[in-house]
Amino acid sequence: MTLVPKTIIDATNNITIAPSTRHLFAANNTEIETTGEVVLPLKLNRRCIRTRASVTPDVDEVMLGVGWLHEHKCVWDFAKRQIYCMLTDARLSQYLRDIQYAVDARFYKMMRYCLLDSRLA
Repeated sequence: MTLVPKTIIDATNNITIAPSTRHLFAANNTEIETTGEVVLPLKLNRRCIRTRASVTPDVDEVMLGVGWLHEHKCVWDFAKRQIYCMLTDARLSQYLRDIQYAVDARFYKMMRYCLLDSRLA
């Protein structure tokens, strides 16, 4: 499951957090506190990807879930510090900067663009 920090959601103050009964656990079997789920438009190589994520105060940055990586056909090259998604490559650092774009005031414009663009498809 993809995780998004609650601070990012709080900064946007226009995203509704849907209730969730999902229980998540860290690798050490500690329960991860969740406050619900959201659907966010994440940007990768100028492409908007609607992503379901659990909201939690327990992480400081977006953590992409294995389901997301699988769905978008990602391959992670640890040696080169690159992640390849949807048959196009994107440097991980650039990808993470794009995710943080959601905190920016331009988030609403991007989200509107994604929603309008998806209606045309």
